[in-house]
Parts: sequence; structure tokens; C-alpha cells
Amino acid sequence: MGKTDVRPAQKKDLPHIMEIFAATSDVLQNEGLETMIAGYLLKDQLFVACTGVQIIGMIAIIHNIKRKAIAHIKWIVDTDNYIYITLLRIDPVYLSTNAGKELFDYAHTLAERRGYASIRLDAARQLSDKYRSCGFQAVGSYTQSGRLFYCYGTTSP
Repeated sequence: MGKTDVRPAQKKDLPHIMEIFAATSDVLQNEGLETMIAGYLLKDQLFVACTGVQIIGMIAIIHNIKRKAIAHIKWIVDTDNYIYITLLRIDPVYLSTNAGKELFDYAHTLAERRGYASIRLDAARQLSDKYRSCGFQAVGSYTQSGRLFYCYGTTSP
């Protein structure tokens, strides 16, 4: 297997991105999902991990997202100058690669290059150890649509 590269997603990537999302989501939110992902794509907020021409993962990196569900969270850095990671997905066939770390490294580099003070994300509990290994600290939780999510934050490098 070749080197993993991260690049901005392109419109032609959308079918592959949707396949990865379908393969990695226990609750596929079909209604509006493709529109939401296309919106991230149009705003240059969606990135893909590739090995050669094969897309093996994705991540959305959004500036200063405002969500009612996380308004009560006490983040590590109290600022509006942050990026929020969402839709991190790795094709199950490539879980043993470093694609997830490459996507996190890309987010850290982007945050540093653009002068953001912190990086935030939320995740299902089973992924918490992976986020901690990338420098994130647990800061709280919330429930949405009956599912429990844990919030993590870190300062920008």
C-alpha cells in the first residue's frame, strides 16, 4: 500500500465519499446527507485521504460551527477562533493504515497555518481512545437523536 496523501475534495469525489460514509455509519442519515456533504465541498471544507487514486477516508473541517447541542460544553480554549472536525470516516478496508492520523495531522496543520486557537470535535464513545492519542482531551458530552456523543478539544499547534 502506498503513501497516504490528504487533499481538498473535488466534486468528482462525491460518489466515493458517499460510499465510505455508507460503509462506516451505523445510522445512515440519507435525508439531506448528500446535500450537507456537497455544501462542505462547495465551501472548501471537505478533505479526502488517498492512496494513489483510491479515496480511503474523509474529514470535514469547519470554522466556528454553532450547534445548539454543544452550546453548554466548556471547551479547553474559550474562543470563537477554532475549527471543528466532523464527518471523519475511514473506509473499513483501510482502518489499519495511518489515514485517520494523516487526516488529523492535516487538520492540525490547517489550524496552525490559518491561525486558529483550537480544534474541536465530537465522537461516539468507542472512538475516544483514538482521539486522545491525537492530543485531544474529553470536555463533555451531549445527546442527539437518542445517541450519546463525547466532545473533545485541543489547542492548535
